[in-house]
Amino acid sequence: MKGTAPLVQERLCGQLQQAITALSWSADGNALAIASAGGELLLLDFRAGCEELLRGDHDASLDAIGFSADGQFLMAVGQAGELLLWELGGSGVRP
Repeated sequence: MKGTAPLVQERLCGQLQQAITALSWSADGNALAIASAGGELLLLDFRAGCEELLRGDHDASLDAIGFSADGQFLMAVGQAGELLLWELGGSGVRP
């Protein structure tokens, strides 16, 4: 475990403008989704070695996020009362 903390810290540096409110690991452990109080949603893909800001700063917090069991979808809900869904396929991430 000693080697994993710096990797996540380096990737988060400067990415989110607000405090982290929720996070979720994919079932295969290759991706981590992180939500913020500012409504941002960041997806870290450890297999590909990249990250993608799926949703920028908004007025309302995202409070719960989760991957589908098969890892094909990512869901987020928050204070605005809307359900957000992304398809995570081989051709990229689609809202």
